[in-house]
Amino acid sequence: MKDFEVKTKIYFGDDALAHLGELKTDRVFIVADPFTVSSGLIDHITNPLKKNDISYSIFSKVVADPPVEVVIAGVKEALACKGHYIVAVGGGSAMDTAKGIAYYTGLPMVIVPTVCATDAPCSSLSVMYTDEGVFDAYLFLDNCPNVVIVDSEIIARAPARLLVAGMGDAMATYF
Repeated sequence: MKDFEVKTKIYFGDDALAHLGELKTDRVFIVADPFTVSSGLIDHITNPLKKNDISYSIFSKVVADPPVEVVIAGVKEALACKGHYIVAVGGGSAMDTAKGIAYYTGLPMVIVPTVCATDAPCSSLSVMYTDEGVFDAYLFLDNCPNVVIVDSEIIARAPARLLVAGMGDAMATYF
């Protein structure tokens, strides 16, 4: 595995995704929910990588309430891909899946939320479920994601109901 140096950073604003091209690597493993892939949002993620000659593999088997089996499948694909970062793109399920993959591979995480519905982008916790969608376990990661990239143009396109859900999540977390 290639050595890497990552400092925890948060990028926010229009065109924040350009910072993906600054990763010191030649290969990443992207974990994206199916909507991100089918809607074309994934192109916003892959374009800065292509521009900087960073190759990638995309794992889009993300499901709501990710079961451990999906995470294990992602671990196998991430190891086969030989990427140097796990890049999560999408909502909470994509982030939980990516965090689980990062946890089991020991790779650093880059989080790119497409909605503001949870505190998942910055937390060092991943929730795992059974195949039936029943809570299974918490994975307590050693650190928060290494890089969080919040592109305000993408967030602004998200449904308003998810922004409201994020406000509720923040209040529940606070109390």
